[in-house]
Amino acid sequence: MSVDAVISTRRGRLTPRELAEAAVLADLAVLLVVLARLTPFAGLTTVVGAIPFAVLGMRHRARVLRVAFFVATILVFLLAGFSAATQVLVMALFGGIAGKGFSQQWSRRRTIAVSLVVGWSTVAGATVLFLAVFANLRRLNIDAARVQWEGLSRVLGGLGFDGFVDWADPGVEWAFTNWFVAIPVLQLVISIVVTLLVIRIGRPVMQRVDRAFGPSPEPSPELVALADQLRHSAGLTVVVGPNGSGKTTLLRAIAQAE
Repeated sequence: MSVDAVISTRRGRLTPRELAEAAVLADLAVLLVVLARLTPFAGLTTVVGAIPFAVLGMRHRARVLRVAFFVATILVFLLAGFSAATQVLVMALFGGIAGKGFSQQWSRRRTIAVSLVVGWSTVAGATVLFLAVFANLRRLNIDAARVQWEGLSRVLGGLGFDGFVDWADPGVEWAFTNWFVAIPVLQLVISIVVTLLVIRIGRPVMQRVDRAFGPSPEPSPELVALADQLRHSAGLTVVVGPNGSGKTTLLRAIAQAE
């Protein structure tokens, strides 16, 4: 990280290193989502696709994660449509939180709590709002779910599970009628499961990345102050002083961050 990069970091702009990692890992997440459209394992892809965002959350600030999410969402929307783009939202939220929890050494319980407060509340609120605004789409999805349940109940009945079907049918019908309660409850359970799986599957990956590359370097306060001084210097900056005054040490401190 050069002096200009330190200044950019303080101002909030991405450094070249941050931008490169965000682009590469966002592309990896996009690839996983697109491939999932060719397989019946879209749910598992959500967990696996969250790992690139977990690595970004572990190594970088939140702004890098937001840029990667924006890039991945645009690409997935163009390649696979709206539903796949919403999947990226889930991947970025829960993956980023898991990565931040790893870097901050949070307990599993705290990581799950933050995932619910941030991730589940965002996803559930956005889903309910979307379905409330687009009533025709909501009715279409509920009718499709009702048809799927009728088909599943017939299969279960043919297999001798009539008692289970009779027990579950009133609850399923209640969920269709009270979708604004049932959907957040279902997403609450899914959020806990996804968070646990991301922690379980993603932790070995994050540990390997952390051992291989180490954490993303953060500029020290002294280097930030020095960068500000150099940025405000007019023309060519020359460092002068007697032997042993620290000229070489100063330049090395700046160069080591590159």
